[in-house]
Amino acid sequence: MATLKKITTTRWLDEAGNRVLPDTPGASKVREESAKWYIVTKEDGKLKRIPAYTDKSARLC
Repeated sequence: MATLKKITTTRWLDEAGNRVLPDTPGASKVREESAKWYIVTKEDGKLKRIPAYTDKSARLC
């Protein structure tokens, strides 16, 4: 069975907006949600993510 999900990515940024390691002093945690919806299925015990739609209601057509 497949589900529709958006992927959330976590990054750590310094004051200048550059990517840094989480243990860097002054680093802030930024979470971003993908613009696309993904079809998520499980095959052979592994998750498979297939980019699908930018608009969730488009899947009904």
